[in-house]
Amino acid sequence: MNFQKGAQSVGSSAVTVTAADGPILVAVALHGADFSTTSVLLDGKPVPAKLAGYDAVSRLCFFKPVKADDVPAAAWSSAAPGGVGTRFTVGRGSGNQTAVLKGWVKSLRGKVLPLALLRVEVGGRAPAPGTPLIGADGKVAAIVFQKETDGIYAIPAEAVHRVLKDITVSGRLVRGWLGVSLLVEDQTPRITRVWPGSPAADAGIREQDLILQIGRRPVGDYADVANAFFYLVPGEPVDLSVMRGARELKFTLTPTAERPK
Repeated sequence: MNFQKGAQSVGSSAVTVTAADGPILVAVALHGADFSTTSVLLDGKPVPAKLAGYDAVSRLCFFKPVKADDVPAAAWSSAAPGGVGTRFTVGRGSGNQTAVLKGWVKSLRGKVLPLALLRVEVGGRAPAPGTPLIGADGKVAAIVFQKETDGIYAIPAEAVHRVLKDITVSGRLVRGWLGVSLLVEDQTPRITRVWPGSPAADAGIREQDLILQIGRRPVGDYADVANAFFYLVPGEPVDLSVMRGARELKFTLTPTAERPK
């Protein structure tokens, strides 16, 4: 895909993901991209498609092919990408580059990211954004986000599924809200405010509670909380574990839609 940003043309690979109403193409775009001039290329061939939605947080954009038969199917992983040292194939087909998982990235240039990215090492030329990383099981485990000085950053498959879930329904990502605030500069994920009337307040969460886990995600710092919050879905209950004094307490909360302005 080629996105126009001013006079600059920026390319992104695309890969098929299956939505409720059929196949859809997912790619990664730059902020400020002009989607009206987007040309969709899949494996080097033009594919007629229309923009289905774009999420400015993850920079994921989705295109609906005019004809479903124009795009090949791709299996996606539903599990975590694996631990450090996990190997991937870059792109589809045989004889492609390999990538090695080096760890997770939670902040970039001093700012906490809204979701944690994978950092992978790729030998040779850096792949284009949107290029799929294929696991040993033949499934898409992540897609390339951008190149940095310490390697390639990639968006995990579960983040693509999270954004797609809302894009296909409302055309945008709808964040889940629990009603707690934390200080980004605090080294520990301690709650500094509980909003009145929020799911957290109704469940009995208190200020100064220390968050230990959100759903299946252990929490060690503010960035872990931000990542876990990205995956909250309004209306879907989530378990929350906190430390209050010397006691560990567990709650079940149901996130609402994003907090009103």
